Amino acid sequence: MSQPQPGNTTINININHLNDVHNYIHNDINLINEFNNIYNNDNAINPINPINPINTNNEIYADSDKSKKKVSKRVCKKSASAGMMPAFSEYDAFMKSEYKVSELKDMCKHYGIKCSGTKQELKLRVHTHLIQSHHVKRIQRMIRGKFIKMHDRMSGPAYKYRSLCVNDTDFYSMERMSDIQRNQFISFKDDAGMVYGFDIMSLYTYYDSEMDNGRSAPLNPYNRAPFPLTLRRQMHRKIRLTNILGVSCKVEEEPEPVLSQQQRDEQLLFIVFQQINSHGHYADSAWFSELNVVGIMRFMRELADIWNYRAQIMPQLKQEICPPNGDPFRYVDLRYIQPDMIKHQGIQIINTFVTSGTNRDSQSLGAYYVLSALTLVSQPAQAAMPWLYESVVYVP
Repeated sequence: MSQPQPGNTTINININHLNDVHNYIHNDINLINEFNNIYNNDNAINPINPINPINTNNEIYADSDKSKKKVSKRVCKKSASAGMMPAFSEYDAFMKSEYKVSELKDMCKHYGIKCSGTKQELKLRVHTHLIQSHHVKRIQRMIRGKFIKMHDRMSGPAYKYRSLCVNDTDFYSMERMSDIQRNQFISFKDDAGMVYGFDIMSLYTYYDSEMDNGRSAPLNPYNRAPFPLTLRRQMHRKIRLTNILGVSCKVEEEPEPVLSQQQRDEQLLFIVFQQINSHGHYADSAWFSELNVVGIMRFMRELADIWNYRAQIMPQLKQEICPPNGDPFRYVDLRYIQPDMIKHQGIQIINTFVTSGTNRDSQSLGAYYVLSALTLVSQPAQAAMPWLYESVVYVP
């Protein structure tokens, strides 16, 4: 029996290697054909005019460059001598270049493939990885291009030409059509040939609210005609495609931040002093907010003294200012109030005096008593309204 020639082993390995690559590419072609069938079926279901993608700065088109780079032998040799890893597209130049075993093992480690074997096995292993990765990148680029076309089609006829929209602004956010981000924009054409554009978050929120009210087909807010039945499916497909492309598409409003007790008190104090100023005064909420704990306690005691004794208010008038019983201090014990709750209680009492009156005259009178007590504990309030201070100051 004749012995095999030294070169036969290499020839058999190369033939097996080429068969593997051929099968791999054949499987990829089948995958592309299957995707094209799905894409064509989708076109038949929802026939909206397709729009060819254009090069923009939008992140959707980041990987859609179809330009081809020529492989240079010099680049590959230079990369090998410099210890750099060959690019996926340089698989032909890689096979024509010479490498050391240590360099091939470094490449295997870099690409995460098996590092053991002879020099020829290592080189074939790296070459297989390069050529397969190259075709995978091409397939991914083609698939991404398909998804981009589908995304553009699901965005409607005005996706690239906002001037087609008959509405200048979004009905919910009032944002101009030209200012809506591409990932957030969606449009459709009705039976009359009119094109309407929306922020997808506004449309999504509107659909949810209308569906909660039991309407199967929400009405167009611009002409009160029912939305096309395909619009909801178009909207959900666009949302799914933006997720596939890795682009953010906001469809729900962010929840309002939870305010602390101190922030709610400051907000209420500002609103109450606006109400006080609506009665013709020029008060500043800082007169109260800048008081320390002792100052707030003194303010509440002075206000209680004015209310119960100094102003000599009739019981009927008290009930009109602070209904129903005319006692705003009924549930406040100034002797046992906690220090961290003093400011909160003070703001609540001011709010009761200013807003609880049965009519505007009684509310104005309640604001008058609050400002009178403030002049006794706040120097800025006293300087701004000296007549109120003189009317309530205690003279022994």
